[in-house]
Amino acid sequence: MKLSMLVALVLLFTLISQQALLGAAEASPEQVVDTSGKMLRANVNYYILPIMPFVRCAPNRGHCISGASLGLAGIGEACPLDAVVVDRSRGIPVTFTPVNPKKGVIRVSTDLNIKFSTHTSCPRQSTVLKLDHFDGSMRQWFLTTGGVVGNPGWKTINNWFKIEKYDGAYKLVYCPSVVKSLKHLCKDVGVFKDEKGRNMRLALSDVPIKVKFQQILPTVESKSLTATLHASIFYESKDKKNHTRLGCSSPLIHYQKTMKNTLLAFVLLSVFTSQLLLGAVYASPEEVIDTSGKKLRADANYYIIPAKPFTICGFVSCFTGGGLALDMISGSCPLDVIVVKANQGLPLRFTPVIKKGTSVYVSTDLNIRFSNADSRCPHNSTVWKLDHFDAATGQKTVTTGGVMGNPGWKTILTWFKIEKYDEAYKLVYCPSACPSCSHECKDLGIFVDENRQMHLALSDVPFKIKFLQS
Repeated sequence: MKLSMLVALVLLFTLISQQALLGAAEASPEQVVDTSGKMLRANVNYYILPIMPFVRCAPNRGHCISGASLGLAGIGEACPLDAVVVDRSRGIPVTFTPVNPKKGVIRVSTDLNIKFSTHTSCPRQSTVLKLDHFDGSMRQWFLTTGGVVGNPGWKTINNWFKIEKYDGAYKLVYCPSVVKSLKHLCKDVGVFKDEKGRNMRLALSDVPIKVKFQQILPTVESKSLTATLHASIFYESKDKKNHTRLGCSSPLIHYQKTMKNTLLAFVLLSVFTSQLLLGAVYASPEEVIDTSGKKLRADANYYIIPAKPFTICGFVSCFTGGGLALDMISGSCPLDVIVVKANQGLPLRFTPVIKKGTSVYVSTDLNIRFSNADSRCPHNSTVWKLDHFDAATGQKTVTTGGVMGNPGWKTILTWFKIEKYDEAYKLVYCPSACPSCSHECKDLGIFVDENRQMHLALSDVPFKIKFLQS
């Protein structure tokens, strides 16, 4: 009996010691901290901020933006989107999910999934970061999206990354430990610039990109008026000793006349202030002006004409012109937006994302549509939308078949803007209608195909335009 008890005590001591050692081993990696010194937590939104010189100047706007973040862009193919370094104003927050989802704190040297917190123009692909296949033409391992969260194993080996301490900050590393027996690369994540230096893509590198993590804090502006009214409201009351006390009360429970009056005054003041603020915000952009000096109106038809008309010469004389029209380039619907030289093209209408009066403003999301239907494609709308990347031409052209209104990730390709450009205007694809969506920001210019057809397409050289009322 004594021997049995002794064996039992030894086994119990061994088990307790092993649990203690395991607990110590699991707790040993250092906790990652954000820019405010707080612990990085799982499933909380953070910006990954590269610590690197980054200054981008907007052409023809006279100002530059400094600071960098991580975002998404369609490079080479429309989907899936690739991880890139962008200016901080276009950064997309991410969440971190450790291999053990019960661990709420993110630690260094620990396998984790990284997911961009956004809707994109690729609804069939997730925004989970993964290592792409080796790009033979670039000789690079790029980071793309389309991974899955969890399920550690050889099928998900490309989805696991780590955060490591690096020179007073951190770095991202691809060196998964989720499958001990599987051979894989172990390398830092750095930045690869393409030939033109336009895209800074995340890729495996011998030179790591140094990063920090900034938490996205909730703001008062993000809360709706309804939520504010259902929250607690501070009030004054007198206790038995006639001392003034501050308390808090839910407006759903206390309906005293005083509170009702206070709440009503608060609501009226909030609504009035909100209307003033909204009016100030939406009134701030400059109104677009047509060729006659009048304001561009959402209820009128206009021709989009080149600021410098095209010149066409015949045997006897020359004439000038130019505009936008529709053509069936691929031999099937929908119709594409093209630039013509011989005439003013077809009339169009502009519908802002928020209808405030009838004026059209610069730097404001809007739908553009040809005013009249086209009998060649009766089942397709004439609303503009950005087409998918054409691998054969290397272009993203403007086509039709979009929808009016309904701002969000499903309609992200249908929103354009008018911007001032020298003494005229230009069209831009850089939608703000879905703040959480990832997209490109680029001017619309002219792409000439092999048949000398001029397409409206994303370009580094904007098409300078004016608006002529029909």
